[in-house]
Amino acid sequence: MLLGAVTDASMRERIRKRLREYRAGALDGIGIAVNRTKSKFSGLGRTNSHDWYRAINKDNEAGFAEYMDQSVKFIRQVAPGSAAEYVDELYDGGQKLKREIMAKTDHVAASGNAIAIQLRNELEAALDELIERKVEDFEIGFVEGKI
Repeated sequence: MLLGAVTDASMRERIRKRLREYRAGALDGIGIAVNRTKSKFSGLGRTNSHDWYRAINKDNEAGFAEYMDQSVKFIRQVAPGSAAEYVDELYDGGQKLKREIMAKTDHVAASGNAIAIQLRNELEAALDELIERKVEDFEIGFVEGKI
C-alpha cells in the first residue's frame, strides 16, 4: 500500500510539473495573440472598442481551451485507465491559468470603461464554463471528435 501512495504522489507531482509548463506556454501564446490583435485594431483606429475587447477575449478563450486540451491529453497518456483520479490536477491547473489571465485584465476594471468591464466579466464567466466543461468531459472520458 505504501508503494501505491508513493507512486500516486510521484505521478501527481509529474502531472503538476507538466501542467505548470503548459500554463507558462499558454500565457506566452495568449500574450502573442493578444498583442497581434491589439496591433491589428490599433492600425484600424479601433482600440478600446467593443470589437477590440471581444477579439482579445476570443484570444484568451482559445489559448485557455488549448491549454486544457493539452493537459487532458497529457494526463490520459501518463495515467491510462486511472486518468480520472487526477481530475483535481486538471481543475486546479485551469483555475490557476484563469487567475493569471484575469490578473492581466485587472487594469481594465480599474479603467472604469463600462464596455471593458462588462467584457472582462464575460471573459471570466467563459473561462469558468470552459473549466467546468473540460473537467466534466475528462471525468466521463469524452474526447471531442470521437463518438
